[in-house]
Amino acid sequence: VTLTKMGNIFSSNDEYDDAIRCFEESRRVINLEPQSITLKDAEMLSKLGIIYNLRGNGEEAFRREHEALKIYKTKFGFNHVKVASSLHNIGCFLIAAQKYDESTQVLGQ
Repeated sequence: VTLTKMGNIFSSNDEYDDAIRCFEESRRVINLEPQSITLKDAEMLSKLGIIYNLRGNGEEAFRREHEALKIYKTKFGFNHVKVASSLHNIGCFLIAAQKYDESTQVLGQ
């Protein structure tokens, strides 16, 4: 079982600390292989953003998802499903933080 799969299992069982450890370790391993950093790392960053949001840490959730968004935009440009998904996550994080005007702007992109 890979670290990512273990993180997904922990996350689905609301075991967020263990999920975070798995995803952070996965990022560490991914970053040992420079050619594979971008997309795999962005995926882990997005997963971490979701977990941090579920734990009520909106600032960290926003930071992680924003990092993923930058990678996706660099790799794919603006018109890609990964960019849309990342913007959707950021919009949801902003709603959770009761930042409705900002959320409307992000979700309108």
